[in-house]
Amino acid sequence: MRFASIALLGASLFTAVAASSAIEPLLESRESLMARTSGNCNDGQYWSNGQCHTCPAGKYSTQGYKPSCKTCPTGSTSTAGSGSCTCQPGYFAAGGGTVTTNACSVCSAGYISGSGASECTECSANTKVSNNQCVACSPGYISDPGSTSCSPACPAGQYYQNSMCYYCPDDTYSLGGTTSCTTCPVSTGCQSGQGTSAAECKCKNGQVFIAGACAPEPSGANYRRSTQTALDRCSPLETLCPISSGIGSQSGMECLNVMTQLDSCGGCVAPEGDLDYDSDVAYTGRDCTLIPNVDEVWCEKGGCVVGSCQHGYSLVNNTCVRQTKAQSKKHAARGHLSSL
Repeated sequence: MRFASIALLGASLFTAVAASSAIEPLLESRESLMARTSGNCNDGQYWSNGQCHTCPAGKYSTQGYKPSCKTCPTGSTSTAGSGSCTCQPGYFAAGGGTVTTNACSVCSAGYISGSGASECTECSANTKVSNNQCVACSPGYISDPGSTSCSPACPAGQYYQNSMCYYCPDDTYSLGGTTSCTTCPVSTGCQSGQGTSAAECKCKNGQVFIAGACAPEPSGANYRRSTQTALDRCSPLETLCPISSGIGSQSGMECLNVMTQLDSCGGCVAPEGDLDYDSDVAYTGRDCTLIPNVDEVWCEKGGCVVGSCQHGYSLVNNTCVRQTKAQSKKHAARGHLSSL
């Protein structure tokens, strides 16, 4: 009886082992079949229950046997059926903002980015970052580039930097509400913090501001125009001229109209580009009274105009030319007849 039980148990074990051996090849064939057929799935799909399925939004997969989709890395997302993920606004990644395994990096404070950005953009001065946008500061407020907040604007004579107001340096000014100061005109200046406008930039060393530049103070004595009243300031039509050449030891400054006065600043000076009446060169300043053999001469629109010549000379093309003997006799005869 005992031997019969043992024989029956052995037969059962043999049957179980044989059944297991028969099932194992079937399982291998199923896995092999999945491996062969799952390669037909495209990017953005996964294999399940014998067919390809679309990955949902926020996940991705690449081509091949993928039993499931992967979740997008930090700072990125995807639409349904994607084979990769795109950086979200406020994040970036090199290579066009597309990632699969590496996370997107968040933009630094004061910087923004759009979807799929490969780099972030700094917000300009007088703006701040709000919800990944550069928003203009409210009136009366100011900010540095790359700011996340705005501060009250600095008053005139000061400038804004690193969230603080500073006095403008010497020889500069500001109208207020700026991030920098403006340099005073040449030869002018002001003390630090005192430059609230260009008008506060004063000439140095006792000079005065004339015709857009600093120049020595007019002397109050008009040596070249002794019969006229000296000028304390030059009018818009006049130029500040030195009084030295031809005056001996006298020196100073005077205001003269260089377009009409013969002795102004070295002579009759034409506007830039005009030519001398008796030459083909541009004026650089000349004394019309030094034209040879002239009797009457004046300066008109910056050019020398000869009105008449000395005795024995004739006016030809604005110059005085020596007369021939025939011309002299003719002029003498005219003078004799006119006296009759």
